[in-house]
Amino acid sequence: MSGPPPYVPVPTSPEHEPLPDWSRPQNNILISRTFSALTKARFIVDPNLYVPDSLLTPPEWDPYIPIFGSKPKPNIQLAVTFGAIDAHIHVLPRNATVTRRHAYHAAFPLDRLRGREASPEQSTLEASTTTGDITLHIEVPTASPISVRASSTFGHICLYLPHTFHGPLTITSALGTPRLSAALGGVCTPISEVGNAKRWFVGDLGAWNEEKADQVLAGTTFGKVWIGYEGEEEEAKRALRWGALQWGVNIVVALLVLKILQWVFVFLVWVLALAGII
Repeated sequence: MSGPPPYVPVPTSPEHEPLPDWSRPQNNILISRTFSALTKARFIVDPNLYVPDSLLTPPEWDPYIPIFGSKPKPNIQLAVTFGAIDAHIHVLPRNATVTRRHAYHAAFPLDRLRGREASPEQSTLEASTTTGDITLHIEVPTASPISVRASSTFGHICLYLPHTFHGPLTITSALGTPRLSAALGGVCTPISEVGNAKRWFVGDLGAWNEEKADQVLAGTTFGKVWIGYEGEEEEAKRALRWGALQWGVNIVVALLVLKILQWVFVFLVWVLALAGII
């Protein structure tokens, strides 16, 4: 009786290398972490891909994962409590034909999974942290509308938008002035400034279609915000480096002011004591 066939190792050519996590087109992506940062992550978002609600329900034993309610589900939602988010997000156009490879390396279309649920006009991309920075590189091959929401408490926010972005841009920053790249600022029209919130419009306001427009909502309490176009990484580094230096200077100035106030208080107490008031 012959033995089993000899073992033949799988070739290590690029065609047979395993695909990294999230390398296949997906929709309604949800990642929620407490202590582990999300770095150098790459996602392909297909807003046409239908995902059953039964697959979107988080495990019942994890109270930290936000559960999708009646509101529209984000196409991608990233949340890290104590850590940073650094992600490249590639958004596929609506109703585009996409192929992928399965375990046997045979390509098949994803269109057969589509059409069962209407997608919103905008592809919604959300990211939030408590202590970490948020860096998002967003790529959209065609003028497909996107809605970007980024929020942090103590972290900086750095967004690289596609050059096709056309719509309102709202930034809330309790400390410091939000920074826009030179290229993005050159096509922005100031709309309003109320409290810590500033709003601009990117592109031609007269050609705006509200139903198919892009939008960005970015807010941080104790961090900095920089927004520009994809490919402007060097300008972002310079802006955030200066922002960090300015932050340090502000801290030194604040400590000096507190020290001066302390001296003034001690002097007043000494004067009052000499006068016999206290």
